[in-house]
Amino acid sequence: MEREFDGKYYDGRSSKTHFVKIKIQNNELNIQNDTLYIVNTSSNIKYTTQVADGNRYFFFTNGSQCHFKNDMMIEQWIRKNSIKKIANAFNFEKSFSKIFLLTLLLISFLIVSYNFFIPGLSYILSQNVPSVYLQKIDNNVLKYFQNSNFLVESKISKEKKESILERINNIKEKNNLPNFKLHFFSSKELGPNAFALTSENVIITDELINLCDHDEITAVLLHEIGHLKYKHSIAQAIRSTFIGFFISAILGDFSSTLTSFYGAILENKYSKKFEHQADIFAAKNLQSAKLSPELLIYALKNIENNAPQTQSDKIIFYLLEIFSTHPTIEERKEKILAAFKE
Repeated sequence: MEREFDGKYYDGRSSKTHFVKIKIQNNELNIQNDTLYIVNTSSNIKYTTQVADGNRYFFFTNGSQCHFKNDMMIEQWIRKNSIKKIANAFNFEKSFSKIFLLTLLLISFLIVSYNFFIPGLSYILSQNVPSVYLQKIDNNVLKYFQNSNFLVESKISKEKKESILERINNIKEKNNLPNFKLHFFSSKELGPNAFALTSENVIITDELINLCDHDEITAVLLHEIGHLKYKHSIAQAIRSTFIGFFISAILGDFSSTLTSFYGAILENKYSKKFEHQADIFAAKNLQSAKLSPELLIYALKNIENNAPQTQSDKIIFYLLEIFSTHPTIEERKEKILAAFKE
C-alpha cells in the first residue's frame, strides 16, 4: 500500500506551518518537503477521528503533528497497522448538544466567578494584607505614575493646600476618621479628580481644586477617606488583577498583569456597593460637620461635566455605562437621600 498526498506539519517547537508531502508505505509514514525528511513508524503515531473540517490529525511521540484531508486509503492504513486512537476533544465536535452545554456551563462559571467568587475572595484578601505591604504598593504606584508623567507637580499655593488640610483634619479629629496622607498633583489625563490608594494615601488633582469650592472639595475627600476605611482600593486592585491574570492565562500573555494592578488603583471604577458605602460615609460626616450631604452630589456632577473627553472617550463612556456596575450619579443621590430619610 503506497499513497502520497498534501498536508501540514508542525514540529511542536513553534507555530510555524510546514507544507509537506505525506507518503504512507507499509508501516511507515514519511513527511517531506525541500527542507524536511521525516520517517515515522506506525508504533510512534497516534491519531484522532476525523474532525468537522474533514481533516485527520496524526500526533508523533516527539511532540510534532501533521494535518491532512482524510480519505479511505488512510482509514485502511490505520486499521492495518493498528494505529492507536487518542481519546480527545475532537470527538466532542460531533455532539452539538454537548458543546452547547459546555459553553453554557463555562459562561455560568465566568458570571458567578466575576460577580461573587472573585469579589468575595478579593474582599477577604484585602482585609488581611499587612499595612507595610500596602504602603509599599502605594509607593510603587506613585513612583510608576510620576515616572510616566501621568501625575506631575502641583501648582496649588501652600496657603490653599493648608486650608484644605485644615478643614478635613477638623472633621477627622471630631469624628475619629482613619489616618490619611493627602498628596497634591496635577494631571491633564485625569482632569478634576481624587482617588484613594491602598494604604493611607489620597491623591487630589489641581484641576479638581480649581473647579470645586471648599465644601465640595471636603465632600470629595471624605468620600475617598471612606474608600480607605473600607479598603476598597486594594480589594478592587486584587479583583482586577485576578481578572487580568485569568484573561492572560487564556491569551498566554502575562506582560500586562502588573500594569493592570496599578491601573486598577488609578482608575477607581468601584462597584456599586463600594461607591454607596463611601458615599454614605462621606454624607454622614458632612452632616456631622453641619454641611449638606448633597454637597458630594454637586461635586460629582461638577467633576463629570468637566472631565476631559475626546470623541472616542465619549463612545467608550456610553459603552461602559451600558455594561458597568459603576453607579450613576442619580443612583448615588437616591441612595444618599434614602439613607437620611430612615
